[in-house]
Amino acid sequence: FANATSVSLLIGSGALLNDTAATITATRQVLLGTELARNAGTANDILAAGYRCADLGVLTGTNSVFFGTNVARSATATSNWVAIGAAIADIGAAAGVTNTYIGTNIARNSTSAQSNVFVGSSINTTGVLTGSLNTALGTQLLLAATGASQTFAFGAQLFDTAVTNAAQNLALGGQSLRGLTSGTQNTSAGWNAADLAAAITGSNNTLLGSSIARNLSSASQTLAAGFQCLDLAVLTGIGNTALGRGNLRAVTTGTNNTAVGSALAPALVGAQNFNTYIGSTVATAQTTGSSNVLAGSTVLVTPTTLSTCIAIGSNISSAAASVTDAPLIGRNIVCNSHAAVVFGNSPTINTNTGDASYH
Repeated sequence: FANATSVSLLIGSGALLNDTAATITATRQVLLGTELARNAGTANDILAAGYRCADLGVLTGTNSVFFGTNVARSATATSNWVAIGAAIADIGAAAGVTNTYIGTNIARNSTSAQSNVFVGSSINTTGVLTGSLNTALGTQLLLAATGASQTFAFGAQLFDTAVTNAAQNLALGGQSLRGLTSGTQNTSAGWNAADLAAAITGSNNTLLGSSIARNLSSASQTLAAGFQCLDLAVLTGIGNTALGRGNLRAVTTGTNNTAVGSALAPALVGAQNFNTYIGSTVATAQTTGSSNVLAGSTVLVTPTTLSTCIAIGSNISSAAASVTDAPLIGRNIVCNSHAAVVFGNSPTINTNTGDASYH
């Protein structure tokens, strides 16, 4: 080593070579390997072992551990770092503090990022990371993230597009929230949740299960849990809740719809709002209509338009394509009327003009 005034332990070759020709004043360096801390500058308390660790930048940070191959090569003011593995922070001019990176291909373009913990492989490989307080455990996580902060990812292929200024997001599992860009306070746990949209900007969404809200885009305040809920269309509506299996699958711009059970309004599309579905096999053909309350088993499964209807019971049917303003309560009801009021067991109302009533 050259121009050094430090007390250091050096084993190997190309350590503290001082490529910049400035005097090295760093102290307490332990360097084991080849081409390590070549421009250590004022860096103190550095442990570097392996090949080409902190070898390009003028290192001024303190209390750091660099171990492996091609680790923190252009690091400057990095302090309190632990970087162990291969191809870690090896491209960008890393200057952030208190980062822990363990694995391969991690935070390669990191600059001012700080207080991040990444463990695994292929984590933040292309984005120039400046965000802080992120935790990523697994593989193919936060690949292109730049300004992400307070994000937690555990699994595979999570947040793997260009996360710019998103914050306080959590994803557990596989292929979830893949297109997140600027959304905040989203939570996903499972598989294939919000995994298809190119840009997710929505916030305050909670997705639990498999094949959930796969095309979620700007939608906010969504609660979806189970299997194949809100999963077929580009979701932009606000305040939709789908719990169970195969519910509200085609909803797009609709808002404040609630479905709890299975096979509930799977064909509902467009700006249909304030519908409530509870039970099993309810409104399975409905595409349009708002302000309905439908609950039970096999309820109004053939009409395509339902508006301001209340139907509670089992085996409630209609041959009409459109049913509106119809309170239907009971079982085995056949109602082919608009504005019908039906209560009871096995009634049939066939009028299509005026009001009809059966008790």
